[in-house]
Amino acid sequence: MTALEGKVFSQYLLSQILLILVAGVLVLWWSGQMRVSEERRSLREVGDSQAQLAGDLRLPLSSELAGHFGSLSGIEIGFLLPDGGFRTAKKWSEDELNLAWRTLENGQEGEVLSDADWMAIAFPIAAGDQGGAKLVALQRKPRVLAMGTRREIVWPVGIAVALALGSAFALARSRARLAAEQERRKAAEQMALLGKMATSMAHEVKNPAAAILMQARTLEGGAQAEVGEMIRDDAEEIVSLVNQWLFVARPEPPKMGEVDLGALLEELVKRVEAWARYHRCELKLQQEGDLRCWGDRTRLEQVFRNLIQNAVQAMPGGGTVTIDLVGTGDGVSFSVADAGEGFSAKALQSFGEAFYSEREGGIGLGLALVKGVVEAHGGAVTARNLGESGASVEGTLSRKEKAA
Repeated sequence: MTALEGKVFSQYLLSQILLILVAGVLVLWWSGQMRVSEERRSLREVGDSQAQLAGDLRLPLSSELAGHFGSLSGIEIGFLLPDGGFRTAKKWSEDELNLAWRTLENGQEGEVLSDADWMAIAFPIAAGDQGGAKLVALQRKPRVLAMGTRREIVWPVGIAVALALGSAFALARSRARLAAEQERRKAAEQMALLGKMATSMAHEVKNPAAAILMQARTLEGGAQAEVGEMIRDDAEEIVSLVNQWLFVARPEPPKMGEVDLGALLEELVKRVEAWARYHRCELKLQQEGDLRCWGDRTRLEQVFRNLIQNAVQAMPGGGTVTIDLVGTGDGVSFSVADAGEGFSAKALQSFGEAFYSEREGGIGLGLALVKGVVEAHGGAVTARNLGESGASVEGTLSRKEKAA
């Protein structure tokens, strides 16, 4: 190679290296900006879901609850109370507090504000006894060019090109999956938090509820029998709610056996008809054929309790809840119908999804439990509207043990 050829080669090589370095820096900067944008969007979605969950759970906005939310979501959570108090799991730095208060005072709902190191967003907590409360979500701001990416810039030419192309290709591929992944993450966070709180609440609630049930039974047969029946129904509702949380969040192996659905529903209707009458509703049970099926009696009782409660709540002005059980050759078909306004199109599309509810104050676990339990028993369940008014939830349960 002559001196001239060497000079041209060196200039060409240098220009190519500079081009790759510039392209690498630009790609890395763009990737960093996209990462910041995605982190801001993730913070917005997680903060919104946590605020909604805090309102749905209606628990005291304490430092402990802030710690649970923060540990599950991986961000810092703070609560601004209606009286002006501020609750966090641990003491925040001056910079964190300044940004949090700036977000609460100046930020629009759903607007992410940031400083050099942190990003913050605030959402109102919608709950009856927590009016004016707000949730602040705080997360460390990602850096566009971290030390690790600076080292990547000086990699050999071929590796730099592959990294730039690979990063762009991977980012393009991941964008299509990002929305679904964020939805799964939000559901997993809510389910994990629900499981932790349901487990701790079960110990605190079930023992007092059992004592209340025992005292209520002492009133049966006496002058205060109706009062005792109402107390028993309310206590069973409390236990049912805790069991529902446990079934959905941390399911245990079912206790399978032959279940007479007819006898189960007769007993359940007797226990909840006083509550239904209080809400000006009548329960009508219709049975036909052999109603034996294979399943877990406790979980199946929870399924029909949820369906009856949903049907009664769908008729605030009162009405009739019709429960049909029909024995078939393979098992039992069932339906629970009401005369309310029916399901919306979105509710029918989202039937059985956890944490989806259009009822004010609803958590969105009742129908999710119904669908999960019925399908776990080898059956199927659907929902439909009945003409101009009313809705029906219908399903089937097998008479035989589900194959492993």
